[in-house]
Amino acid sequence: MNGETQVKVLSMNTVKRSALLAMLLLPTLLFSLLSVWSEVLSEEEWYRIFGGSGEDRASSVDQTGDGGYVFAGMTMSSGAGYSDVWLVKTDSEGNLVWNTTYGTTVYDQGFSVKQTTDGGYVVVGYCNNKGYGYASHKPWLIKTNENGEMEWHKTFNETFYEGVNQTVVWGEGHSVKQTIDGGFIITGVVQPRGDRSAAIWLIKTDAFGNKIWDRVFHGGGVLPYCAAYARSLQQTTDGGYIVAGRKQSVLGGNGDIWLIKVDMDGTVTWNRTFGKMYEDYSGDETAFSVRQTSDGGYIVAGNSYSSYDFRGWVIKTDALGEQVWELTLETSNSTCAAQQTADGKYMIFGHTPGAWYSGCVRLIKVDENGGKLWEKLVEDLPHCASRDGLQTSDGGYVVVGGYCPGLGDADVALVYVNGLIHNLAVADVAASKSVIGQGYPVNLSLTVLNQGNYTENFNVTVYVNATAILTQTITLNNCSSTSISFVWNTTSFAKGTYVLKAVADAVPRETNQTDNIFIYGNIFVTVPGDVDGDCDVDIYDIVSMSGAYGSKIGDEKFIANCDLDGDADIDIYDIVIASGNYAESW
Repeated sequence: MNGETQVKVLSMNTVKRSALLAMLLLPTLLFSLLSVWSEVLSEEEWYRIFGGSGEDRASSVDQTGDGGYVFAGMTMSSGAGYSDVWLVKTDSEGNLVWNTTYGTTVYDQGFSVKQTTDGGYVVVGYCNNKGYGYASHKPWLIKTNENGEMEWHKTFNETFYEGVNQTVVWGEGHSVKQTIDGGFIITGVVQPRGDRSAAIWLIKTDAFGNKIWDRVFHGGGVLPYCAAYARSLQQTTDGGYIVAGRKQSVLGGNGDIWLIKVDMDGTVTWNRTFGKMYEDYSGDETAFSVRQTSDGGYIVAGNSYSSYDFRGWVIKTDALGEQVWELTLETSNSTCAAQQTADGKYMIFGHTPGAWYSGCVRLIKVDENGGKLWEKLVEDLPHCASRDGLQTSDGGYVVVGGYCPGLGDADVALVYVNGLIHNLAVADVAASKSVIGQGYPVNLSLTVLNQGNYTENFNVTVYVNATAILTQTITLNNCSSTSISFVWNTTSFAKGTYVLKAVADAVPRETNQTDNIFIYGNIFVTVPGDVDGDCDVDIYDIVSMSGAYGSKIGDEKFIANCDLDGDADIDIYDIVIASGNYAESW
C-alpha cells in the first residue's frame, strides 16, 4: 500500500534565504564563466553558484519549456530537517526564478527531476522520518505545479515480491520519467526482505502517483540474491523501458554495469552486463545514465573502478544491448551522463581528475563511432564534479554539479556551454615541384579546414623559411574547406634549400591550435636546368628533359622538375633554358 509522509513545505520567502543566502548577501557569488581561452564570455557562456551556509548538492537537471532550467538535489542549508529535497528553477541565463524545499524532520534527498506535460515538475528521491540509516529510507515521489508548489506526493513501502505483497526494509528512487500515458516510471533500489540484499526496483504509477505495478530485479548468479541498484531509466520507442545501474558480479565481490530492457508491463526482454579486468583485478563498474539513440540502441555512461583508481566508461549498444563500441577515459576522469546530440554524434559529460570536488567540468564530443572530435574544460571553476548534463534547445549544453571552493561545505554549480567550437586546421601546403631554377616561378597550393561549427574570418600566411610570401584573409563556413593556388617567384631568393610553412592565425577561443601549422619538406632553388638538384647542369639533366619532352601535366612521362618555366608542359622553351645554362654549377 502506498503511504504518505507528513512534510513541511517552506514558504517562498523562507526558502529564498535557505537556498541562496550567500547570493543575497554576496552578489559576487554569481560568477561569469572565464573560459579556457582566458576570455570572459558572460554573454555566451556562464556558470552560477547556488548554496547556503550548509552542504548543498544537485543530482539532476532538465531544461524547461521556457528555455530555463530546473535542478533537484539536497540542501542542508535550511528546511524542515537535517537535509531536505531541494528544487531550484532558473531562467535561460541561470538566474534564480524560485527555489523550494520539501522534507521531514530527518534526512530527505532528491535524485531526479523532469518537467511534466502540464508545465509542473516531478521529483523522485527518498524521505526518512524515522531516524538515521538506510533502514528508514523510502522512495518519495513529489509532483509540483509550475511554481514548485506541491500538488501531491507518494511514498512506496510495499512491493509485490516472490508472489506476495511485502513491506520493504528500505528503498530509494533514483530516476523518474513521465510516461506516454501521463503516469510515471521510477527506478532505484530496494531491500525487499530482511534476508535479501539490495535489488533494482522498478515502479509504474498512474498520473497521480498511485502504483500500478512494480518489479524487483536481483543480480542472480552463484549468489542467488546479489546486490544491485539502478541509477537511470528511459521509456523506449516501443513503449517499454530501459534501466541502467549496477549489479554485483555473479561470483561476488565487485560489480558490473547492468542494462535491463523490459516491456510496457515490466517483463524482462533482455539484460546485459558489462565489466572490465585490470591485470589481476576485476573492475567495479556502475552506470549513471542511459539514453536511447536514433538507431534504436543505447548510450550508457558510467565509471569503472580499479584497485587504485577509476575512469569514465561510455558504451554504445545496439537495440539488443550488444556492445557496438566503448570509450574509456583517462585515469581519474569521470563521466556522469552521455547523450546523442542533434547532429547524430554524442556528448559525454564528466569532470577531470579528482575525487568528489577537486576536478573541473569536462565535455567531450565524439563521433558516431566514439572517436573524439573536441572537448571543453571549465577550468575557471575548479573543485567541481559534474552530476548530470544534457544538450539544450539552442544546441548548447548545460551541466549541474557539486562545487566546493574551499573544500568545505559544498554548493551547486549550474554551467552553460554554448557548443560553439572554433577549430581551424591547415590540411596541406605543397609545391608543384621540388627543384626550381633560380628566377623562375613555382606553383603552390594551400588547403585550409574549418573543423568547428562557427563561420570564421581569419588570416593564413605562407612562409618560405622565415620570409612571408603570401598573406590572405579567408572567410570559411563551419565544417568546410577551401583550397588556394598561387605562385612563388624565386627571383629574389638565393640558391639553396627552403622549407614551406603555412600558418592559420588562431581565432578567439580556438581550443586546438596544434594543427594550425603545416610544414612542407625541402624545396631546392638552383641553376635553371639543374633538374636533378646536384648543383650543376649536365648531360643527365638534358637526358631527363629529353625523355619528358612533349609531355603535359597528367601524362605518364611528365616530370615536374623538367617544366622549367612552369607552364605545365615540357617544350622547346624548357630545352632552351637548360641548354643556355649547360655546364653551369654552383
